Amino acid sequence: MGIGWLVLFIVLAVAATARLTTLIVYDDITAPLRAWVERKWPRIVLLTPEGIPITRNGVPLTKPSKMMNLFSCPWCMSVWVFLFIVGPGMVAAYETGWWQWFVYPATGAAASYLTGFGATYQFPTHDHDHDDEPAPATDSAA
Repeated sequence: MGIGWLVLFIVLAVAATARLTTLIVYDDITAPLRAWVERKWPRIVLLTPEGIPITRNGVPLTKPSKMMNLFSCPWCMSVWVFLFIVGPGMVAAYETGWWQWFVYPATGAAASYLTGFGATYQFPTHDHDHDDEPAPATDSAA
């Protein structure tokens, strides 16, 4: 394979990493995974040096656990997505010559990411979180 394939692999790897990171950190379909992580590694109560919880208006102050921080931070998660998912797939496909095993899924992930990115900026007021609200009434006389 020539330099053109290597460049294609790198571009697809970047886009696939972006899409998989977005899937893990933001998408509704992985919300149960993020909820499980938060239950498994709950928030940490901030303590004074004497071990007394720090409170504001009687409510203990907390911070996310390291695992919850990982699952809510795209900068943090993207490193691990590339290191453990995209990178090994890219290297294995490139070295074995079974390029289609990387190019096809990575192209799908890249297309999904670019479509979502474009739709976000083309329709910035569209909100996916209101699927349970009734649709606005239409004027049937028109």
